[in-house]
Amino acid sequence: MTTKTFMTAMGIVFLSAALPAAADSSYRARAIAVIKKDFQPRGQASLDRLVEDGLQAVCNRSENKPPEHIAKILEADQMAGVKYPADGKLLGDWKSTLTRFVKVLPHDYRRMVESQRQLRAKGMSPAEAELAAFELNAHDQARVGGN
Repeated sequence: MTTKTFMTAMGIVFLSAALPAAADSSYRARAIAVIKKDFQPRGQASLDRLVEDGLQAVCNRSENKPPEHIAKILEADQMAGVKYPADGKLLGDWKSTLTRFVKVLPHDYRRMVESQRQLRAKGMSPAEAELAAFELNAHDQARVGGN
């Protein structure tokens, strides 16, 4: 185990203890059950996508805002795994093409994020809002497939 991996694991333990509302196991377990019940594997989207890794766990339980020192450790650990081309060219001239990149946000994801934001504004905890948003959107006709 590398020092970075050990520090990441320690950060996850610290973070999960520091965020009891977001880590409420009852709500989290119910939300995961809704996802597993509704998710159907198709093509490359297999059931392994439902397994949360350590990085996802930290981001999910901190609403994508982990403490700065943990974020730096996680970022360094992820950057250590990036393999750059030997010639240093990353698919051409990124600086000239960067302005043509656009953020793609799937409709289902956008709807879930907005539902959670509205529910938190009504006083729900992040965990309660997550579960309620899943329930609200589980059978929304706007969803892909509408089921």
